[in-house]
Amino acid sequence: MVAKTLNKGKTMEHVNDLDKEIALAVKAAIAEPKQPKAEKAKTVRIKVKKMTAETETETETEIESDTKMDSSEKPRRPRNYSHLQRNPATLDEVQGSDGKMYKIPATMGSIFWAILSAMYEKVDNPVYPNSLISRVDEIMRDHDEKKWEASCSKNNTTVWSKGKKELGVQSIKSWQNRVITNTKTLTRVKDYGKRLCERGHVLRMEHDGKAQPYFILYSNLDSLEKDKD
Repeated sequence: MVAKTLNKGKTMEHVNDLDKEIALAVKAAIAEPKQPKAEKAKTVRIKVKKMTAETETETETEIESDTKMDSSEKPRRPRNYSHLQRNPATLDEVQGSDGKMYKIPATMGSIFWAILSAMYEKVDNPVYPNSLISRVDEIMRDHDEKKWEASCSKNNTTVWSKGKKELGVQSIKSWQNRVITNTKTLTRVKDYGKRLCERGHVLRMEHDGKAQPYFILYSNLDSLEKDKD
């Protein structure tokens, strides 16, 4: 019989010949790697370009492996649209038409960054779509002309389909249309526009006396209060 308890990592001592084979089998079983449970399959996190009719954003997406995980075991965290936790030193800044310096709550080099840079330059003043498109083009070319040219020439993009659970290719609009679409996205105060509201600013799309649309970045939230009245 075994005179000393056998544990993983310990040598076998004081075992007779009859028990030796049993002890070896036990040790082999201890050393054997555990097999993952079928209901707890791994998920792979990848960076994908997520394109919809509303906006283009880069996001982390979970792709499930062949064996699905029970959704109750890993609840999805709500997305955080706030930019208050960002290190101010990592944010670009521009001087507004009012002479003040404004931090740009967006990653430098992104389309949101270029749009907000153009809008803060004309803070509290109307910016018409054609003027905005022209200024965004200048800003992006100054930052990285080669990369911007490549983006402008794109006709399609890879997207993750939640319904089909697979990656696919989808055609996209012209870069000019994408600038306007992303600007409209930043007017949504409940998600992408939250980064502005938490700084006391808000981006709106309005119309002039001739019913022509324009964008305006207000340096206060008074316009939101008027909407409630």
